[in-house]
Amino acid sequence: MSILAVGAALAGIPYCPLNYRLADGHGGWRWIEGRAVPVEIQDGKALGWVFSCSDITERKQVRGVLEQSEHKFRRLYESMMDAFVVVDMAGQIQEFNSMYQELLGYSEAELRELTYVDLTPERWHASEADIIQNQVLRNGFSEVYEKEYRNKSGTVFPVELRTYLMRDESGQATGMWAIVRDISERKKREGALRQSLRELEAS
Repeated sequence: MSILAVGAALAGIPYCPLNYRLADGHGGWRWIEGRAVPVEIQDGKALGWVFSCSDITERKQVRGVLEQSEHKFRRLYESMMDAFVVVDMAGQIQEFNSMYQELLGYSEAELRELTYVDLTPERWHASEADIIQNQVLRNGFSEVYEKEYRNKSGTVFPVELRTYLMRDESGQATGMWAIVRDISERKKREGALRQSLRELEAS
């Protein structure tokens, strides 16, 4: 137990857990969490205390690995050239990268109030629901498919995406994530090519 914790406890001051390091005698360090709990209180003062210490080295190590993984993941999807979005099973937007936000023109707070259905013109609702039901929920992912988005200014534009299912440790579906690509320029090129072919056939 640290001297700081003991001093606080003996002075009758409520003491929160304190984390500190101790040398382990082998050239390394162990993380310790110390606690002081009153066992008898009279007239608002503690007459006795129980001190406990727990080795939380492994917990610290696991937390560090998770934090590093999260940092790498966030750096990865923020650097993606395509838009990335995570929704819950109700379609509510949970996470997204800057490309997704730029694509749609909404603020972060505004996007978190929307579902992917809100962003999709109505004529695509039935076909996308069929893809979710018969591909994503059945196979864990969809084939690449096309639909449209409507951005904050009301402009409708074509996108291409693939959706993947997320599950928890018990196998229950918890959400979906997708990589979304604006294909407006590709559609324009395809349209121009079709027009050129029609003109050649008519000549």
